[in-house]
Amino acid sequence: NNFLRPFMADGFVYTHDQFIGLLMDTIDQQLTRLYHLGARNVWFTGLAPLGCIPSQRVLSDNGECLEDVNAYALQFNAAAKDLLDRLNAKLPGARMSLADCYSVVMELIEHPKKYGNDRNVPRDRRTVCLA
Repeated sequence: NNFLRPFMADGFVYTHDQFIGLLMDTIDQQLTRLYHLGARNVWFTGLAPLGCIPSQRVLSDNGECLEDVNAYALQFNAAAKDLLDRLNAKLPGARMSLADCYSVVMELIEHPKKYGNDRNVPRDRRTVCLA
């Protein structure tokens, strides 16, 4: 699936909220199936700041991250966390956790020198240079 689909020119099939709802329903079904197949410990990786990937930055006027796309990624991550909490409460012995890569990637983008990248990388190029 393409999470950025609702942001594309032809992405009018679903609203952002509808698309997240569709994804949550699908993930719920898949994780429940995995549980019934014996899975108990699951790490689900949340979305990174997708508004900071190069294909999105070129759409901004100044090469900066697209905040509306990042807000959408955070909305998805919050919905995923809620879903995992509900599954943990409903399925005996399940330990499903959300891996927060959004915060980690934003930290790298915003503070590159702190993590060993002491080159003077322009802010609008950081996602590419830190990958």
